[in-house]
Amino acid sequence: MDKQKPPVLIGFLVLLSLPALLAGLSLALGLNIPYAVKLDLWTQPWIFAAWLLLFAFLVDVRRRKQPWLALPPTDIAAMLVLLVLSLTLRQVYAADTALSDVQLSRTLLALGVGVAAYYGMAHYHERFAIPVYMALVLSALALVPALLIFIYIQAPADAPAALFKWNLPGFGAVRLFGMALEVGIVVALGLLVERQRRKGAVVLWLALVALWAALFWTGGRGALISILGAALVLSLVRPALFKPIWGILLVSGAAGAALSLLIWLPAGASFGVINMFTESIKPSIDAVSSGRIERWVDTISLIAERPWLGHGLGQFSNLWPKYLAFDQSHALAHPHPTYFLAYRTVHNIVLEILLAWGVIGGALGLWLLAKGWVKSLLGVRSTRTGLGIPAFLGLNTLLIHSLLAGVYAVPHGLFYIALFFGICLAPNPAQNENTKG
Repeated sequence: MDKQKPPVLIGFLVLLSLPALLAGLSLALGLNIPYAVKLDLWTQPWIFAAWLLLFAFLVDVRRRKQPWLALPPTDIAAMLVLLVLSLTLRQVYAADTALSDVQLSRTLLALGVGVAAYYGMAHYHERFAIPVYMALVLSALALVPALLIFIYIQAPADAPAALFKWNLPGFGAVRLFGMALEVGIVVALGLLVERQRRKGAVVLWLALVALWAALFWTGGRGALISILGAALVLSLVRPALFKPIWGILLVSGAAGAALSLLIWLPAGASFGVINMFTESIKPSIDAVSSGRIERWVDTISLIAERPWLGHGLGQFSNLWPKYLAFDQSHALAHPHPTYFLAYRTVHNIVLEILLAWGVIGGALGLWLLAKGWVKSLLGVRSTRTGLGIPAFLGLNTLLIHSLLAGVYAVPHGLFYIALFFGICLAPNPAQNENTKG
């Protein structure tokens, strides 16, 4: 057997190490760089690394000279229809063609990442999956000391809460910082739940507690809901795993929550484990949702304006009245850089798809998502091995979170989803053996 690391695996290890590398870069640059520059710094490396990954994938394919993907004709046809629709809407209806280009290019790049993950899992199996899982956990874990350095060394003692909310090392805003943490948590959970894998259990337990502490400190309600939802889905799919899943979650989560209380929190912060729950006690559902209900209701009205074909990819920034009013009142009609506007989303992947492609294209897009998810579920349920469990947990966590936040618009969120889809959909030798007869 070839002992060298496959090129496609090396490409993924580079991509997945970015949370740690960007956290170090953020600490090195300090607090004085403009937020727009920092946003660019945590966006563009993911795009560049994804292109490097695709190059490594093509090198691997050329070396092995084996078939690397077989898609049903219906899936290919649906994707081509969506591509043609996206390009047509960009030319005819999109209020901002640059935003449409950004979203389309990120989506196509994510498809490439998913295909590369499918190929890596199909051809290398455990040699691919385990290093990828460990890279996700360790890279997320590197954010914990970076967070502590920022809190206790780099940030001034009298720093306002806003400084912490928008300048955390690695990804800045709390919600962006927390995404790598939630992925690390569910992947570590999946590795522990996999009964055949005892190696490294102590390290994974310690990593889980540390990641929980960091996540609770950032106060990510959406991440917490998504992790619990993903655990529930896996419990229903594999009932035999109910006790280990919830036992590990409750013990590690409680320990992490307690540990997070020991980390200093700036006055007036809306994050932190206690504030995570107090923020949920508000007079209206819209207030509890941080304005998401109003955003979703307005999006439904925008969809109704062009119900069949939609407004084009990434156009919410230029359609939602609140964004338009804010920009006008601050004399910021259009000077925002495109990559900043791309982070302004509906905070719901279903509504975002319908807004972009209308009922016709939206039905195709949601059908592809649902079909992939069902196939992933059947794969996890039909095999006795646990190699796909961490990816299935990660996939469900991010899909649930995409119903509550713009996970799908952030490059690393989009690439994580594609990675997990690729691993879950790849053929598994153990699955094939178990399904014979």
